[in-house]
Order: sequence, then C-alpha cells, then structure tokens
Amino acid sequence: TVHVVGNWVVLFLSFAWVRSWGKFLSLFLEPIFGLLIAVVSPLVYLFKGIDDAVHPPRDLKDNERQLLLRLYPEKFVKCLRIHPEASWMRSFSAHGGFTINESIYLVDSRNQQQGHEALHTLQYRSTPGGAAPFLGRYFGQYLGYRITGKSHNEAYDALDAEAEAHALFSPPG
Repeated sequence: TVHVVGNWVVLFLSFAWVRSWGKFLSLFLEPIFGLLIAVVSPLVYLFKGIDDAVHPPRDLKDNERQLLLRLYPEKFVKCLRIHPEASWMRSFSAHGGFTINESIYLVDSRNQQQGHEALHTLQYRSTPGGAAPFLGRYFGQYLGYRITGKSHNEAYDALDAEAEAHALFSPPG
C-alpha cells in the first residue's frame, strides 16, 4: 500500500494528468484500484496455483527463447512460462493475453505477443511495489479513459503500458 501511494505522488508531481481528462480521472482511480488489487491478489494467486496444477505451464520453446533473447536479458527470459491453451485463466484476457508475474497467458501464441507480454512482466518488476501499483495504474487509466468517452479499444490503446508495448511490437504504419 505504501508503494501505491508513492506511485500516486510520482504521477501527481509529473503533472501528466493536466494534459487529458482520462489521466486526471485516473489520478483518483489508480490508488483505489491499486489497493483493491492488493486485497484480492491472494485469491488470484490461489486460482493461478490451481490452474497451474491442472494445466502446467511450459518453458519457452527454443525459437521463442531466441527471439526474446534479442530483446531481454537471459536471466529474465529463462524465468518466463507460457500457459497452455487449456488453461482457464486465459479466458480473462480482453485482448491477446496477459501476465501474472512471469506467467504469460496468451490467446494467440504468436512470438510478437510473447514479446509484448514479456514487456508487461518487466513493467511489473520496474514499478515500485510490483503488481498492485502497476495494475492500479493500468486499470485506473483504463476506467478514466472509458469514463471520458473512449471506446474499449481506444482506452486500451491509450494506456501508458500498452502504448510502450505497441511502440516496440507493432509494425510501422
């Protein structure tokens, strides 16, 4: 919870919220989502553990590992796990996939999507406090953009985390 508040102070002092109504609203929504996620995360990890036991994740295939090693350090890449199509947790994705720590859940197992989700894993790691503050910002921004009238796809594409991932993994044009 300390990191949720610390990240909020950093966002406030960046004055990024002055440029858009969506970011202004997310300024209030982020700490709420961050605290909510911190409270429900033990339940999410319980369900993840059950899913992992029933549908064990796999290591990266050699070609997947080689592609990701072009972008990320080996120490990081060897921690990543891909979850099988049978994994019921994959159904939670509104787009191509999502991550929970080093676990990557993909709707489509294209290598580009693996790189995109691996970047989100790094974003989790680089956010002080980890998943709760990162996801607080992610969902706070999303709801802020939705409240201001953006469609689901427009709100998703406007998220800071997604903008960074799309900049690295989307074809030019």
